[in-house]
Amino acid sequence: MLLEFKLYADRRAPGRARRTLRSISPEIPEQSDLVELLVTEIVTNAVLHAGITEEEPVSLALRVTPNLVRVEVTDSGPGFDRKDVHAPPLLATGQRGLLLLDELSDRWGVERNNGTNVVWFELDRPAHSRTA
Repeated sequence: MLLEFKLYADRRAPGRARRTLRSISPEIPEQSDLVELLVTEIVTNAVLHAGITEEEPVSLALRVTPNLVRVEVTDSGPGFDRKDVHAPPLLATGQRGLLLLDELSDRWGVERNNGTNVVWFELDRPAHSRTA
């Protein structure tokens, strides 16, 4: 299954992404909450830190296979280097989205493709869901 859609990079984008993802929840019942959380974090990151305007799109692609859930969020910002992701100060509010991504996903990364920035993550599907 493949789901692709575009959002405007405004403050409502993370909520819109969550609502759209709920339509695929039956496909990944064991991971839908985790996918929603991580998508919210990386869409929020794109909206707040990519340096793009509210009129510019943020694209989201979700692929579900028997073994894997893969999400890609694409924007036209300058991107960042994964090695530059550090824990924020202990009392700081926010700034933990990429740390959550690092802790909760099985794999994630950042790529530059034809002038776009792509943040992606993968979750391995539990063995019992592969036989369903």
